[in-house]
Amino acid sequence: MPLFKRHEVQWVLIIEISASTCADMGNGYPYCAPVTSDVWNNGSYYEFVWNYNYPAYVNVNALDLHLYYNQNLQMVEVKNWTNIPTSQGQLSVQVDDSWFPSLSYGISKNWTLYGLYVPNGFNASQILTDHYSIYPKQFNFTATRR
Repeated sequence: MPLFKRHEVQWVLIIEISASTCADMGNGYPYCAPVTSDVWNNGSYYEFVWNYNYPAYVNVNALDLHLYYNQNLQMVEVKNWTNIPTSQGQLSVQVDDSWFPSLSYGISKNWTLYGLYVPNGFNASQILTDHYSIYPKQFNFTATRR
C-alpha cells in the first residue's frame, strides 16, 4: 500500500477594495484600507482607501492624512499627505524610509502605525485627542522595515 504524504497548502487571499466599493459600505466604515491585520513592507506600493460618503467627509472638499507611531504613550507624527480630494477615495503610496522613526535606521522591525483622516487644514493633534470629535478615530496597521 503506497504511503501518501500530506502537504499543507496555504492560500493567501488579497482583497483590494476600490474607493467606490468602500463608499457603498455604509456609515459603519469610514475607511477600508489598510485594516489592522495588514502588513505593509518598505519599498512596496499600497493604497489608503476611505469612504468618501462617510458623513464627516461628505461635505469636505479635501482631506489630510496623518501617520503616527506611539512613543512612550505619545503619538509622534512620521508622515502626512495634505489636500487630498475627498471624492478620490484613495491614495496610492510607496512605503519608504520616511515612514519610520529616525531612531530605527538600520534596524529591521515591525512598527504599528496609526492613521488619521481630518478635513484639510484642521489640527490633527487636536482631533486625535478629542474624545468627542465627530471624525473617526485613528486606524492602525503594521509597516515593516527591512
